[in-house]
Amino acid sequence: MALFTVLKALVDDNINTNGIQYITGAIHNDVMNELIDAVGAAQVYVNPATTDNPGTPANNRAYIALPGVYTNFGGLEVTAALGVLKWDGTSWTVTQLPMPSPYDYKKCKLNTALTGGTPYTTFNVTMMDGGVEAIAGEWVQIINRRTGERDFVQLTADVADTDTSITFKLWTMANSHPVGSIIDFRPCTNMQWKSRTLYGDGTNDYIDIPTTPEVLWLPPVECVDENVWASTVQVVINGIVAAWVPSPAGDTEYDVNASSRLRLEFSRIMTPFDRVVVRVNHPQIAFP
Repeated sequence: MALFTVLKALVDDNINTNGIQYITGAIHNDVMNELIDAVGAAQVYVNPATTDNPGTPANNRAYIALPGVYTNFGGLEVTAALGVLKWDGTSWTVTQLPMPSPYDYKKCKLNTALTGGTPYTTFNVTMMDGGVEAIAGEWVQIINRRTGERDFVQLTADVADTDTSITFKLWTMANSHPVGSIIDFRPCTNMQWKSRTLYGDGTNDYIDIPTTPEVLWLPPVECVDENVWASTVQVVINGIVAAWVPSPAGDTEYDVNASSRLRLEFSRIMTPFDRVVVRVNHPQIAFP
């Protein structure tokens, strides 16, 4: 506001109705040059790279920036969706501009570089705020706030505000995310059900889900939350939706082998006439 006040006073003092032809070309020129200098001083730049070097600007300057650490801007960090890096003639400051969202997402800083095309089961983080609860067995999106690139992982442990790492089923990253990246954890909304129809062999009280031609990605063994399991997996035995219980005792109950999520266990021998449909809720992505 101080800048605008000075400009208005400058115009009022030098360009006005006076009746004596006081507004000479020289005065008009001086006033307009002052105005141009002031506008230049307030010039706004957009999307600098974290490695850009603005030097020591002669006038006030502002940069609208994406998340990251800006080494040559006083080492300041933008942690919100957008930030404004400002030079006041003496030093740099940053104003965080969080973008409104219909969800309260978790957010963290990446302490492990992730390389696209490389498989991982964990990466180290510094949690930055609270957010929606993430539970083992859930599929979540990890979204790089700077690039907008996203990957999908299926958690093998709950995500708490004090965690220093995120663990998940072995997954090959589609994108690269450098150390220091600000990552959002968001629920997967692009889910779809995939199913396989299986039959007993008349010998065993279990059925193994084949790994070919297509793998059904059942939740990992660490998934113990019934709500997560129920929203991810549905088993239908001879047309009746079955319940997941630790020790199945009836025809409409089943369990999953503790060491292999590809083995469904039942309370009796499953015959070739027993039709078992397994439905699993997957993200709509290409699986490795």
